[in-house]
Amino acid sequence: MSWQILTWLYFFSVVLPVFFWVWFFRRLDKKDPEPQKLLFKVFRYGFGAVVAALFAGYFVDRGFFPDLSKFFDMDMSGDVDWRLFSLVAMSFFLAGPIEEILKYLALKFAIFKNSQFNQIADGIVYGTVLALEFAS
Repeated sequence: MSWQILTWLYFFSVVLPVFFWVWFFRRLDKKDPEPQKLLFKVFRYGFGAVVAALFAGYFVDRGFFPDLSKFFDMDMSGDVDWRLFSLVAMSFFLAGPIEEILKYLALKFAIFKNSQFNQIADGIVYGTVLALEFAS
């Protein structure tokens, strides 16, 4: 595939749904809509959380599972051993909590003390924007 086709495929499968869901959740918040400037700030903090999650994941992988990089180079024709269990455990018990804690911290530092954060629905809107940025 050419890079133009891949770019359009990425746009329609990732970027367009993000814009749709942000529009959808903003539309539900009719009573006291959130300012776009603050939503963009949350989006930027979400990007920072992604970068922090990449670094944290790298250092946690190397700290807890130093031999895991050799896992994919090995022949898997024999019995499944502890390395596969380590990979699953790391994905479930380390990667998930690290990402969720970083999302929480990004949301807390971006808007938690802001006067515009004054309703429960605001948390849904801001959390959605942050999660969509993290997913994209």
